[in-house]
Amino acid sequence: MPQEEYDSLVDEVQQTVKQAVGDRLLLAKMEATEKTALLAGKLMFMVTAAAVSFFLFLFISLMAGYYFSQVFESFFIGFAIVAGVYLLLMLLLFWKGRRWIARQVEQQIISTIFHEEDEVWEAAHPNQRRRAL
Repeated sequence: MPQEEYDSLVDEVQQTVKQAVGDRLLLAKMEATEKTALLAGKLMFMVTAAAVSFFLFLFISLMAGYYFSQVFESFFIGFAIVAGVYLLLMLLLFWKGRRWIARQVEQQIISTIFHEEDEVWEAAHPNQRRRAL
């Protein structure tokens, strides 16, 4: 094989390898961007749902406070009952909720990142449920 053909073949292989590496990097960037966009969309939904839920609970709490105030004929007792309910909810949240909420967030992130792999696994094992981490 003449030197020119050999050099030409080496250059062609180098260009092919560079193109393949570049394409692979572009694919990785696109997959990372897609997964980031999915996570951002889920996060925005959760923030919006939390804000709406906050105002819903705020107005329900005010209504309950005024209702109990009329029943017991004391603003202090009416709103103290509502505050007591929230205190119990807060204690329950700190007691059991921290791990539960953290686990739910972790599972959402993992399922978003490995969405395609989950679909492949589910197609290969249709009658089995994949265990959560």
